Amino acid sequence: MKRVIELKPCPFCGGKAAVKQFANPKNFYLIECSTCKCRTDGYQSKIDNKDEENIQINADVWNRRVK
Repeated sequence: MKRVIELKPCPFCGGKAAVKQFANPKNFYLIECSTCKCRTDGYQSKIDNKDEENIQINADVWNRRVK
């Protein structure tokens, strides 16, 4: 069963965030705001990770907020 990835709104403009996949290499993702286009740097923990693992890692980075 696929997990639903929850993304917080953009920390800068409050816009909706979405998962984007780089065209190359495979399994390389980033999270991007659909409004202001700010994004994570893109991260892949290991080349052999499954897509869901790499997406979750990027979501965790996006959802991290300074307290």
